[in-house]
Amino acid sequence: MTFEMDEAKRLYKDKVIGIYSAEAINEHDLIVGDAHCYLARGILRECAETDLKGLEQRLDLVNPFFLHHLFTQKISLEQVGWAISKARITELNREVDYFINQYHEAKNAIESAQV
Repeated sequence: MTFEMDEAKRLYKDKVIGIYSAEAINEHDLIVGDAHCYLARGILRECAETDLKGLEQRLDLVNPFFLHHLFTQKISLEQVGWAISKARITELNREVDYFINQYHEAKNAIESAQV
């Protein structure tokens, strides 16, 4: 099974791992090979900020079958942890860009109103 994801929502992708923003805010789709793991609100952030043991515990709580898939496909937690961290960095950069854009729009609106 392959998962077709919207590239505009891609936060990270390599040959094996893909991480995408889901429909709801702060929710994500983690795809490794032919397996999918839905990360509910805030789980990506938690996984990005923890050590490997914490990552393993969180993934086991979210979807123990997904964690089993990683081990059977010989995909290391280090690989997944790296991908999750890179995805979180991308997400944070997008948030910064959004707020900078909002600032400039507000500034331009204020300056236009003053003229």
